[in-house]
Parts: sequence; structure tokens; C-alpha cells
Amino acid sequence: MKGLNKELLAENLVGILSAVTIVVAIIVSAFWVSQPEKLTTTTTQTDVSVQTMQATSVDSQALEDLYAQRQQEIEAEAQQKAAEQAAIAAAKLAAEKAKRDTEKAKRDAEKAKQQAEQAKRDAEKLKQQAESAKAQAEKERQTAEAARKAEAERKAEAERKAEAERKAEAERKAEAERKAEAERKAEAERKAEAERKAEAERKAEAERKAEAERKAEAERKAEAARKAEAAKRAAIAASIGETISDADASAQKSQAIAHFSGIIGERIRGQWVIPAKLSPDLTARVRVNLSASGAIESITMIQSSGNVGFDNSVKEAVYRAAPLPMPDNPEWAAALREITIRFPK
Repeated sequence: MKGLNKELLAENLVGILSAVTIVVAIIVSAFWVSQPEKLTTTTTQTDVSVQTMQATSVDSQALEDLYAQRQQEIEAEAQQKAAEQAAIAAAKLAAEKAKRDTEKAKRDAEKAKQQAEQAKRDAEKLKQQAESAKAQAEKERQTAEAARKAEAERKAEAERKAEAERKAEAERKAEAERKAEAERKAEAERKAEAERKAEAERKAEAERKAEAERKAEAERKAEAARKAEAAKRAAIAASIGETISDADASAQKSQAIAHFSGIIGERIRGQWVIPAKLSPDLTARVRVNLSASGAIESITMIQSSGNVGFDNSVKEAVYRAAPLPMPDNPEWAAALREITIRFPK
């Protein structure tokens, strides 16, 4: 806009200078043209005076012609002056018009400048308004987005809480069911254990009776064997006059211990209930401490199978087999107070 104003002002100045140049040229031309005319006029006036003095010899018609010629010259001079004045007036008018045009152009340029500045201010205002509107829109968008996020988080939190409550309720129900099932199983196991114990006691009682009978029978047989052996030794001693050597007594003790060890081991294994679904390769060894009457004093797991169920079944078999058969001979019974049994055999 500033460049346009400068161009308009330059054009107006050029116009003014051109008009002034024209006026000056017209004035100078008029001056130089008027000088010869004045000279001519003076000469002419002198000539006229001479001619007037000689008019006595000139007829009136010549005077009239001369007068008419002078009038024409005067009129021509008047026309010349009028033309010069008109040219001066025209130049003045052109200069004034150029000045007015220049001032108008200046005013127009100033107005255009002011309009441009106003337009710039309006554009800046519009820009600020647009930026303000954009900032307000962004603020509203952020507020709406924050509200949306807050609502989404609230819903998500409500869903998480509801899901947690559902899970907690499901876990409570499952835990209650597990407890009820565990109680049912425990009750069933207690009943089964009671039945097993009752059955084991019945079996144990029957076995004790049978064992008592076997023991009585064994004792009768042993007594008969002792008597027979005594009679035999007496007969031999009587026949050869010697007593039984210590080696024979030691051999008899070893045989008796091996015999009763076998009986005790078989009786305990007879009470062993092998747990289902266990590997057949599992083995265990226990040390059993007995009283002189065959009661269980302690059980020590000297080689575990690595399976608790298997090891417990071995211990239960030992307890179910009690009381175990023991020899009447105190020396033999003392040798059987601690025995080791392998499962399976």
C-alpha cells in the first residue's frame, strides 16, 4: 500500500511540473512575440503620423483603409492577449487542477493507507477473534474430553468394582462349596476311617484270637519240641555222658529268631493296604521297636519311599498288626525287640 501511495504522489508531481513548464513556456513565447509587435506598432504609429501629415494628398478612402487595417491589428493584438491570458488561465487552472489532483491523490493515498491500516487492524482483530474462538473451542474440546475420560474412568471403575464383587462373590461361593465339599469328604473319610478302624479292630481281634490260638498251639508245639529235645538231649547225654555244646544252643537261638522274625514280617505285611495309583517301584524300610509282649513302642522310617501316602500306609500296617507274636524265651524275645521290615518284601 505504501508503494502504491508513493507511485501516485510521483505521478502527480510529474503532472504539476509538466503544467508549470507549459505555463512558463507560454509566458516566455508571449513575451518575445509581443516585443516585435510593439516595435511594429511604434513604427506603424510613426508611419501613420507621417502619413497623416501627408494626408492632404491622400484620399479619404485610403485613410479609411488604413484605419481598418489598424483596427484589425488592434483586434489581433487583443485576441493575442486574450489567448495569452487564456493560456495563462488554463495553465493556472491546470496547475490548480494538478495541485488538487495531487492533494486528492495524497488524500486518497492517506485514506487508502488508513483503510489498509484499518483493514490490517480488522484482520488482526479477526485473527485474534479466530484464535480466541479456536482457543475457546480447544478449551471446550479439552473440557469435553476430560469429562468423557472421567465418565469412562468412572464407568470402568464401576465395572471393575462390579467385576471384583462378582469375583469375590464367586470366590465366596466357591470357597463355601469347597469347604462344604471338604467337610463332606472329611466326614466321609472320618466315616470310612471309623469303618476301617472298626474293621481293622475286628480283624485285629480275630487275628489276636487266631494268633493266640496259633501262639498257644505254637507254645504247645514248642513245649512238646522242648520236651522232646530235652528228652533227646538227656538220652544222648545219658548215652554219651556229655551235655549239649554252646554251638548247638546258639544255632537253636538263631533259628528261633529267624522263625519269629519271619512270622512278624508276614503278619505286618498282611495288614498292609497298598495305596491305589502309586508307582509299583516305590519301596520303604521301617524300624519297629517292640515290647516283650509284642506291643508297638515306636516306628522309625529309616528309608522313605518319597511318597507320604505310601509311607503312612506302611506305618498303619504295623499298628494294625499289633500286638505281634514274641517267643517265651526271654533271651530270644530280647533279640526281637528291634526289627527292620522292607515294603514290599
